[in-house]
Amino acid sequence: RIIPPVRENRLSIALPVVKDVAGCTAAQAKVLQAVTAGELLPGEAEALSALIENQRRGLESSDHEARMRAIEEKLKLRPGANAP
Repeated sequence: RIIPPVRENRLSIALPVVKDVAGCTAAQAKVLQAVTAGELLPGEAEALSALIENQRRGLESSDHEARMRAIEEKLKLRPGANAP
């Protein structure tokens, strides 16, 4: 082997529970605080922030889907049906 395998360290940071977009915002703030306090390296924080951002996007997509279903139900539209 020419290049040794990349070894990552485990991160130890207490993050808030992320069940909604507000939780993602709080988690991102906690990550930033950990970097400024020297508890996380910027690269570690970047990787962690990306995970939190992916969670936010998933939550946002689920929310959009639920809203669309509610609108369709309210308008009595079904997928594949012709709109009036």
